[in-house]
This record gives sequence, structure tokens and C-alpha cells, in this order.
Amino acid sequence: MNIKAAIGGAAVLVATLGTSVLAQDTGPAVVGTAMSEEYGTYLADAEGHALYLFTNDVQGTADMPAVSNCTGGCLAAWPPLLTMGDPTVDGEAMADLLGTIALADGTMQVTYNGWPLYYFAADMEADGPTGHERGDVWYLVQPSGEQVGAE
Repeated sequence: MNIKAAIGGAAVLVATLGTSVLAQDTGPAVVGTAMSEEYGTYLADAEGHALYLFTNDVQGTADMPAVSNCTGGCLAAWPPLLTMGDPTVDGEAMADLLGTIALADGTMQVTYNGWPLYYFAADMEADGPTGHERGDVWYLVQPSGEQVGAE
């Protein structure tokens, strides 16, 4: 079974039974917003696929870059939002919270409020997020940059 998720024209994710392959395209990733009754407004890509933060990552600040700690098998379940060029925003997402970090392979992962952003491979359709609160470390992201449900 294949999962195809457009990443704002920046990359196409193909996850085949736990194996992720990124095929680069051109253009920047788009970080927008989606809404659900259960979670309210949260970050999503241009196709409406939910975006998540991983609390085991290091949140970047003005003095320290973000660090992605999702590697190996983690990336099969939680593929990063990649970009070619500077990412852009749509909906209620805020441009001043966008950023990028370079991954070990040289690709650029999108960050928001200093947090690297990821997809959840089990979110096969844009029908709604299913990865929120997984393992008490994966969370949807509010347009403010905080995790959904944070006080």
C-alpha cells in the first residue's frame, strides 16, 4: 500500500509499508492550517495533511538551532516536512515562526516556532489527524506554535 502526500510542491512522500522515500521536486513547502472539532485549528500542509512536533526534539531558539531527534525507524512512521527553498504560509500560519534546519543528508526540514515538523505516515488521507498525543511525545501544532492542548 502506498501513501502519497504532496508537500506543498516541495517533495512527494512515498511511504511503502514503513519505508519512506523522498522524491524531491522544486518549490517551497507550504505550512497552512486545518481545523477539526476535536483539536481546533492546527498546522497542515497545502493538501490538508496534519503536521506534528516531536517533544524529544530540541526546540530551536535565537541562540540555538533546532535539532531533529527522529532518525532511523522513527522516520518511517514520522516523515519530516521537507522544503526546496524558503517555506511559505497559508491560512492562520505565521511566516515569522517558519524556519528550516539542515538534516544529515543535506535536505532541509521545515521548523515552526523552532520545532521541526513531521507527518504521521498512518494519516493516509487528509480526513483528519490520528497521531496527536502518540507516545505522549507527538503533538499537533497550533498556529501560535504551541502544541495542541498546551495550557
